[in-house]
Amino acid sequence: MTQITPLQQFAKQLAELRRSKGLSQEELAERSGLHAIAITYIETGKRVPRLDTVFKLAEGLGIEVSELFEER
Repeated sequence: MTQITPLQQFAKQLAELRRSKGLSQEELAERSGLHAIAITYIETGKRVPRLDTVFKLAEGLGIEVSELFEER
């Protein structure tokens, strides 16, 4: 069995939270002050988000930062 990396877990959590809020990647990008391509890269694990980006994502989702790191 392949073990999921922390980056993959974060990417999965971000995508699940975004979808649960009924947001597209473009809508989350707008709410977070980021580019839509950045959301795509983060959700696919192609980019590691900086700490300030994590805070922007949480704000855009209307959640606490810690929720981005909780297992679902």
